[in-house]
Amino acid sequence: MSYFISGVSYILWDNIPRGVQIACPHIEKSCTSAYYADRKLGVSEMVATAASTIHFFTGNNIGPCGDLASRCLNIRLAVDRPDPENRAFEHPDPIDWTDANRADILRALYTILLGNPVLAKRDGGKAKTRFKTWWRLIGAAVEHGAKLIGQQLDFQELFTSQEEDDEETASLADALAVMRGRWPTFRANDVTDLINRKDAEPAST
Repeated sequence: MSYFISGVSYILWDNIPRGVQIACPHIEKSCTSAYYADRKLGVSEMVATAASTIHFFTGNNIGPCGDLASRCLNIRLAVDRPDPENRAFEHPDPIDWTDANRADILRALYTILLGNPVLAKRDGGKAKTRFKTWWRLIGAAVEHGAKLIGQQLDFQELFTSQEEDDEETASLADALAVMRGRWPTFRANDVTDLINRKDAEPAST
């Protein structure tokens, strides 16, 4: 909440332990809400502020799980050597390089955004992904830019693949498939009755 009130553009959660699967109801809520409300630290007062801050997570072989999986995009840095920190960098000082080329970078970014074909559609077109406004303004523009250079990019498929790779989602899908195979339609008490029956057949039958 303190970061949101400060209006920071992003929060970097750095050096997450190796292999951790990330899930947090507060972060999940902030990813899909225009505003975030919580109690102000030290006083009995609820405050609300814009939740436009972007979350970044860095670590080795980490990933989102649960509800956070469908709200994240995963960026994996693949290297072909055991000491990637010693590889040659095209821009050894990326911050100075970005400052020196800021105008060219912004010109390129705005060119991509203004070339968005969805903006020319009167009805705005059918928005993809759960982040409708973001996709209309940014996602569709980036997809179109990728297409112009011969690359295939679909943000809806990327978000869907995140859910498919999530262990919790996969386990839930397997459980529902077993239940559907046992009953054409079922209710919660059907499942609890089966669990509580000592003479119940194995779930795989």
